[in-house]
Amino acid sequence: MNAVQPLARPAPVQYQPRAFGHLWNIEGLSREAIELHLEIYRGYVSNVNQLLADCHADMRRFAFEYNGMILHEQFFEQFRAKPRALPRQGKFAKALGQSFASVESWKEDLRELARMRGVGWVVCTRDDGTNRIFNTWVELHHLGLPAGTNPVLVIDLWEHAWLKDYSPSARKDYVEAVLGQTDWQIIERRCWTRRS
Repeated sequence: MNAVQPLARPAPVQYQPRAFGHLWNIEGLSREAIELHLEIYRGYVSNVNQLLADCHADMRRFAFEYNGMILHEQFFEQFRAKPRALPRQGKFAKALGQSFASVESWKEDLRELARMRGVGWVVCTRDDGTNRIFNTWVELHHLGLPAGTNPVLVIDLWEHAWLKDYSPSARKDYVEAVLGQTDWQIIERRCWTRRS
């Protein structure tokens, strides 16, 4: 009689760190700060791969590592040295119009949130069902992302992202550097991505 063989586990997906060469052209962020930030991001990718490969891993850590990887990718991806202006038409503009009095009131709400003391992320999310935009503070990236929404704009406010280049009292200048070099076409494209 043949012994029952255990089912073979499929080989886990191995994530590769993405290259973000365009970051070297961003104003207001030093090479040293960018290198440190990319090193932290690569650590998230490595930890995700380790957790997926180890069938006995503590998967409670997975959301922390995975969300850290994805939010960093979204943050890095949205930068452009010479971005186009925020479009006044399109899905993002329409969603802002449904959620805030104006684009400027949305930006001010986002800035005010980013000026809060503490570490974490400011994440602008969009609900597919209602087309509403929410500016949210996410202290720990495995907790606090609103369920059923998609991040469209991400600002990393952990110290590693800005403290090498800005004093604590100048964090608002870092936020302005991020907003001033955001590729709004990428934000618009994220508004077309629907959750399944």
